[in-house]
Amino acid sequence: AHRKTPETPFQRYLHALGDERAAQALGARRRTVKSWRLGDRLPRPTEAVRIVARSPITLADIYGEHDEGRRVSLDDGKRTHNVCAKLTD
Repeated sequence: AHRKTPETPFQRYLHALGDERAAQALGARRRTVKSWRLGDRLPRPTEAVRIVARSPITLADIYGEHDEGRRVSLDDGKRTHNVCAKLTD
């Protein structure tokens, strides 16, 4: 079993909230939240946008600091979006 210390702000947020509460708040399955919390995988870009919309978490909290020229491409089936490291209102 994994016993990692949460490393990213996103992992710390999930750890503090708990898998079940985080799953409900973020619209994800509990097992998916656990995988994110343990660092086994990162949210897909479409999941990350939903997380940012429903929590105090930013894309930088999930994926790390923004590198110049690095963008996350979102393809929702209709159009492609470029998402920078942080979404603002």
